[in-house]
Amino acid sequence: MRKPLAGWLCCGGFALLGMLILCFAPGYDFSGLMLLGVAAVIACYTGLLRLGKKKKKLARGLQWVLSICLSVGAAAAIFTGAVILQASAGTPEAECDYIIVLGAGVNGTEPSRSLSDRLQAAYAYLTEHPDSTAIVSGAQGIGEDISEAECMFRELTAMGIAPERVWKEEQAANTRENLQFSLDLIEQRTGKRPAAVGLVSSDYHLYRAGEFAREQQVLSYGIPARTTAPHLFLNYFLREIAAVWYYIVLGG
Repeated sequence: MRKPLAGWLCCGGFALLGMLILCFAPGYDFSGLMLLGVAAVIACYTGLLRLGKKKKKLARGLQWVLSICLSVGAAAAIFTGAVILQASAGTPEAECDYIIVLGAGVNGTEPSRSLSDRLQAAYAYLTEHPDSTAIVSGAQGIGEDISEAECMFRELTAMGIAPERVWKEEQAANTRENLQFSLDLIEQRTGKRPAAVGLVSSDYHLYRAGEFAREQQVLSYGIPARTTAPHLFLNYFLREIAAVWYYIVLGG
């Protein structure tokens, strides 16, 4: 009785912690879902222990299937994480006529921490490359009083970047649209589509952003915005692993 009881207690603890995060820690939803997932796995194994008392062979077979699925999933996650980490270094030394700054959350009119990190990376690049132009991309979302592009424009120009070097793209609602609409804007203003662009985004996001650039048949150079808070990096890194697989399977 002790093993099943310990299992159910662990399951309840992880589930409670996951629900608390989902309810009271905005921005950490994926961490909460991960904890609920752990609770579900513990519940499955604990249930199989109970089943094994009546149907030992069935329980053992199901346990093997569950263990194999979890092992394959863990291996895929580790491999994907390694690819994401490798891409996170980017190529910030690349010379680009245009850089696309991918949007992130805006709190009212103020940039979120993730967006602030991206703006710092964009500012550093524009300062070191005075001939480069930035396209700041992002529509207005829920809880945002202005568009992400407008917020980035205000912040960069307040830092001292000349307004004519910052072009706003205010329609994109996701990364795919960030790339597509920004490239369209460059083509509208200059009469030609660039062969290569720099992508400014959070370090963990550069791999998937590069894949969307490849869809647009443009060469991209990652300009990483280092995630300043370790707990944020862990949350978004784990979420990005899931997002990469969503992109691979469903193309989203």
